[in-house]
Amino acid sequence: MQEEKMRDDDFAYFISKFGEATEHVDVPSESIKKWRGKLPDQLLTYWQEEGWCGYANGLFWIVNPDDYEDLVDEWLEDTSLEQIDAFHVIGRTAFGKLYVCGERTGVSVTINCPLNAIFALPKELKSKSKKDQDWSVRSFLGLSRNECDLKDESGVQLF
Repeated sequence: MQEEKMRDDDFAYFISKFGEATEHVDVPSESIKKWRGKLPDQLLTYWQEEGWCGYANGLFWIVNPDDYEDLVDEWLEDTSLEQIDAFHVIGRTAFGKLYVCGERTGVSVTINCPLNAIFALPKELKSKSKKDQDWSVRSFLGLSRNECDLKDESGVQLF
C-alpha cells in the first residue's frame, strides 16, 4: 500500500491539475546544499519531498537547474536581465517553455523557446524577501495545463 504524502495546499493543488509524477529522480543532498541560499527554501523543500519529476506524462517538469545553466546563460546573454540577477531554470514544459528563478527575484522570468521570447514583468524583477521568494515558488505551481501545452493547426491541444 502506497503511503499518502503530506503536501502543502499549493503543491496539492498542482497535483490536482497535473496528477502524480509520471517520472521521478531523487534529488541528492549535495544538490540541496549547493542551491541552499541561492534558490527559495520552498523549492528545496519540494525537491526533498517530491524530487525532480515529470508530470502529466511529460507535459511539465520540475528540473535540476544544473542541466540548464548553459541554456539560460545563452538566452539571457546581452540582455538587461544579466545585470539584474543570477537566474536558474527550475521548471520546463515538454515544448521548451522554461520557468526561471532568480537568486534575489524568485520565480520571475519565463523563456519561451518555441516563440523565441523572454517574458519578465519589471515589477517582478525586484529583490524579494525570503518569504516573498517562497511565495513566488508556491504561486508558480498555480500554472495551468493549458499554458504548458501547445495547439495544432486545428486548435486541438497536443497533450
